[in-house]
Amino acid sequence: MPCQRTQSLLSVGFLILTLAGNVCGAEIRGGPITPEERQLWSLQPIEDKTPPHIDSKWARNAIDAFILDALEERGMQPLGSADKRALIRRVTYDLIGLPPTPDEVEAFLADDTPSAFEKVVE
Repeated sequence: MPCQRTQSLLSVGFLILTLAGNVCGAEIRGGPITPEERQLWSLQPIEDKTPPHIDSKWARNAIDAFILDALEERGMQPLGSADKRALIRRVTYDLIGLPPTPDEVEAFLADDTPSAFEKVVE
């Protein structure tokens, strides 16, 4: 059971979203889904796709294989790997929306273990 503070925060969040929708002209409607709406990607059935066979060291996992296949279809090639300084900036911006502190950057640069990136993400 959520605590009182959590319930209050959820109520305030719902109120803000409702007001924002009204201000932006968004409309909440009921009724059946139209054929046009049914084409939305999130309403499509989940498909089990096998990753394409890629003969490249760049692709480290199945997601990389899909990305590399799409790039090659368009006549493009992936860029090289990011250096450690760029990598920590990207991941901290993605996860918390802020740049890393100088201490975090230095700690990451000094960490030569294979799990250094995973530690930053965690």
